[in-house]
Amino acid sequence: TSFSPIANAILPVARQKEFPVLLTVVSAMSVVRTGGSQTLHYFTSGEQEGPIMADFLASNRKRLKTALLLIDDDYGQSYGNAFAAEYGAKGGEIVLRELFGKAESDFRSLLMRVKSANPQVLYFIGLDKQIALIVKQARELGIKAEFATNWVLANPPARRGNESLLEGTYFTAPSYFFEKNQLALELHSGAALFSWS
Repeated sequence: TSFSPIANAILPVARQKEFPVLLTVVSAMSVVRTGGSQTLHYFTSGEQEGPIMADFLASNRKRLKTALLLIDDDYGQSYGNAFAAEYGAKGGEIVLRELFGKAESDFRSLLMRVKSANPQVLYFIGLDKQIALIVKQARELGIKAEFATNWVLANPPARRGNESLLEGTYFTAPSYFFEKNQLALELHSGAALFSWS
């Protein structure tokens, strides 16, 4: 099965019936752990990817003020919590943390709060269709922060037709997402850091 919400529904039944489950595209380790010993997980987690981005932004980019926009579920929270923990340990400050729903497509009110907080970075975690919308609406509102996200940007549907809009956006992804037009900056715990270009 794929995705945290679906896995969340299936795992209790599978565990009770002692069925093995292979989880792909499940980034929330809290979901994976509910599966017990018969659960195999083949994907990176927020706990792996979040700290890679936090370390990159705080140490390499010297960006120490970040706003977080997170989808309000286990997936978004796992990235947000892991990112914030590592970022704080590196001396970074989270100046704003906002949540949004799975069906959200108009981020302008949240992004106005981001603009008021004046972060150096906007780190956002969402679904395929939301990634480009967040960047597009942030640029329309004149937000000058650098943009950073996760593996979703490595997924072709998230960027198809939005390549120039997403230029310069940093993201982490499992190493098997490598393509010739992505620049690998770091490889750690099965995930790599990229900048879309």
